[in-house]
Amino acid sequence: MKKKHLALLIILLILALLIAGAAYYYIRESKKYEDRFFHGTVINGLDAEGMTVEEVEAWIEAGADKDYTLQISFPDGALETITADDIAYAYESDGSVQMIKNAQHPLEWIRGYMYDGSMTVPVNMTYNTDLLDQKIASLPELTTIEIQEPADAYMEFQDSSFVIVPDIVGIKLNRDNIVQKIKDAVSEHNTELQLTESDTYIITSAAVKAEDPKLNEQVNTLNSFVGASITYDLPGSETQVLDGSVLIDWLTKDADGSYTKDPAVWDEKIRAYVADLAGRIDTIGTVKNFPATGIGDVQVTCMTYGYEVDQESEIAWLTEALQENAVTERTPAYFSWETSDPDVNNGFGNTYIEIDCSRQHLWAYENGVVAFETDIISGAMDADRATPSGAFMFVTKESPSVLVGKDDNGKVIYRTQVSYFMPFNSMAIGIHDATWQPAFGGSMYLQGYGSHGCINVSYSAAETLYNMITFDEPVVVYY
Repeated sequence: MKKKHLALLIILLILALLIAGAAYYYIRESKKYEDRFFHGTVINGLDAEGMTVEEVEAWIEAGADKDYTLQISFPDGALETITADDIAYAYESDGSVQMIKNAQHPLEWIRGYMYDGSMTVPVNMTYNTDLLDQKIASLPELTTIEIQEPADAYMEFQDSSFVIVPDIVGIKLNRDNIVQKIKDAVSEHNTELQLTESDTYIITSAAVKAEDPKLNEQVNTLNSFVGASITYDLPGSETQVLDGSVLIDWLTKDADGSYTKDPAVWDEKIRAYVADLAGRIDTIGTVKNFPATGIGDVQVTCMTYGYEVDQESEIAWLTEALQENAVTERTPAYFSWETSDPDVNNGFGNTYIEIDCSRQHLWAYENGVVAFETDIISGAMDADRATPSGAFMFVTKESPSVLVGKDDNGKVIYRTQVSYFMPFNSMAIGIHDATWQPAFGGSMYLQGYGSHGCINVSYSAAETLYNMITFDEPVVVYY
């Protein structure tokens, strides 16, 4: 009985020792996991058994992508890059590893052999937001882009008609949206950001578009009024164009901005235009310098040789031409004109008749040289018979011709037949043969031989001149 009791005690003692040894071993093992991970702990693919939190964090940091780069593509094809160095991009623990360790009580280390301990923690990358703001602010696409304000479509005269200049869409940089898109991309650790036009710009439509019905109707209406284009050929190879750019001012602009054609205003504008045209052209009544033979310049008044626009005829023609939207060149209607360019001998040209009543002499110039000259007798020096001075134009020439003189009451006082008559001041004053004169030149016109105003020459001189002169050739008479 005593032996059985002893054996039981021994067994119990052994069991107690075994339990004590096991407890010691368990407690001793738990001490190992006070600051280290259990067996079987796998974090982000790392066997973390026996590793401290710091060691695991160091491993994660070592494997983090420190060469982060964000490439930004703008709609115009421009590329910009933000690098890790630009924004102090680095790993920073978010406490997830520590939380895993906190969940592993050292006395529960045995669980590591019983369960799968694989876990994943975020690789938390951080950056300096101030540096990111500075980098974004330095991007040239956010500082140099031109802002285009919206512009309405409008009408404009081009070439020969009014056209619609298209509207312009307003484009403004959507800076706030671009900044936010970049910040979001960096925050999400994206490596590429493709910015679309809608991301980048604020698009604003014009209020009046090219297809606006009212604008198109107005253009069509204007073109029906001002489709004509008249190119006036003026003296001296100059031109003056009357087209829609001028005619638009002849229309009446209503309160709503549309145009209408007031017939009374339109007619008044035509008259004013022709009057201005005449004012630019007319030389009748003006004084010009004439290079008199042997004595230099003398001043002569343009009497019938010179430009004078026939305004009423021109008004009638222009009214009809505008009504028909004519496109043409036009020489104005003239009562009188000059036969030479204004720049050639001050408009007198190189072929003309020159008469000096003081020297009682006539020169016939052709192509700038004297082709013929002769002495003359001009009108007697009294109020009724003096030869008028000025620049004239031959009206016609007759051979033979009958000269008829009348008094103030219309009574015929003489009727004389001549062989050659070349009138230049209406049909009253001209050059003709005077076979009754005993001689020519000198002072005979002051000695009772003066004519009734005509230029008397010998028969042979009259014949020569008759065969030389042409209609509208200038005749310059001076004293």
